[in-house]
Amino acid sequence: MNRDDVISAIAAQPFDADVRVNLIGRYVDITFVRYDPERGAIILDLDPDDVECILRTFFRRRPAE
Repeated sequence: MNRDDVISAIAAQPFDADVRVNLIGRYVDITFVRYDPERGAIILDLDPDDVECILRTFFRRRPAE
């Protein structure tokens, strides 16, 4: 996905719409957006509590045998 695709998608939304990331079927809040010149990419920082909750839900440890 490139920058223009992101801009077009956001521009089509209502003014006060929340922007979130769908991660394995659950929505995660974006806490910060920045540009990384080394990677030449826009970086979305995600709420670590939301990500931790998703990881615990979908990647549970195997029960002790």
